[in-house]
Amino acid sequence: MQLRGVCGRCVLADRLATICDDGTGRIAPHLQPLADRLLAMPRPRTGILWLDKPHVPPILEAIATGVVPLTHDGIATLSPTRSVNYIRQLLTAVGTLPGYDHHLDRFERWLPGWLDSITDPDQQATPHSVAAHSMYERTNPFIQALPGGILDMHASKYEAQTDRICKVTGSLFVPSPDGSYKVKLEGAGEAGHRVYHLVGIRDTRAIAHLDQILADIRERDHRDSTRAVAPLKKADDAIEIVSDNMTKDQVIAELVRNLPALIKRYPSSNPVVSARHLAAVLKVDPQYLIVGNGATELITELCHRLVPTIGVPIPTFGEYIEKVDASRLRLYPLQAAENYQLDLHAYLAWLRREALHAALQALQPAGRAAGRAGSDEPLHDHPER
Repeated sequence: MQLRGVCGRCVLADRLATICDDGTGRIAPHLQPLADRLLAMPRPRTGILWLDKPHVPPILEAIATGVVPLTHDGIATLSPTRSVNYIRQLLTAVGTLPGYDHHLDRFERWLPGWLDSITDPDQQATPHSVAAHSMYERTNPFIQALPGGILDMHASKYEAQTDRICKVTGSLFVPSPDGSYKVKLEGAGEAGHRVYHLVGIRDTRAIAHLDQILADIRERDHRDSTRAVAPLKKADDAIEIVSDNMTKDQVIAELVRNLPALIKRYPSSNPVVSARHLAAVLKVDPQYLIVGNGATELITELCHRLVPTIGVPIPTFGEYIEKVDASRLRLYPLQAAENYQLDLHAYLAWLRREALHAALQALQPAGRAAGRAGSDEPLHDHPER
């Protein structure tokens, strides 16, 4: 505590003389530069308060009396680490200790403990494996180019610290003769790109039956691609563009080149225009044609223009539920016990009782094609088909 009216710089000098005493009644010579810098502080009270911290005097006393050598390694054996590091920085700033990289020092002290925590026997850094790494992508295994010079490893020594840790000493950093700092940049021109999707499964039930799931997918793909009605395969007149090893601009150029043929083979996005052109060919009134670019458009037109109420077997395409007003929609649930197969006779009987119109897809909800032979008879018997 500093008394009112007492010279603050005098109090600071007394504290330093006591704490930094080397046992001879004077400040240790190697701590004198630090004491001089503290005494020159514009506000000595700040120095007094710092010396009053409980961890500071023991560290300075250990250094002053030679309990630890005046080196970075010696001082680093003291504690607590935060206070020790601050005093090391002060001693470095006044020239008592040589400069050091604080972050590198912390890394070097942390690394051995972390390496000791590795238990995998295959993770080893032996003198042979570390020395062999110097052959990697180098014309000279003894010279490693660095941003500000080279690392000369002619005198490097590789020593095993443990069965999994290797220590390298003797390497020499040689700065660039002209003092330049160079950075190596690696790159390549784009020749194209390819995307790989990696899918992970966490569901334990799916993992347990993964082989059966894959077999079912392959069987269904084969069935869908070889069925007689609307097989899922590339059309004979399809235009295929293989974009492997093509740049984005090359892909766009290829699409533009094939655009005339693509336009002729694909329906217009405007159903009114398509209906008008098709009606001219068929010589019919276009108002009696419904043209769609897929299930969504056709279902929407069917439900809004042709029928007031509709009965839909579910599960099925979501467009029926999303596009049709709920007041006009009735659902006919298919049964899981029957593998979601649609019994047309039972379905049409339900439609008659409910006075509804039918909504059928070319495919049954389970994904299997509905044969025409099994569909014609019950549909012809239904008055509101």
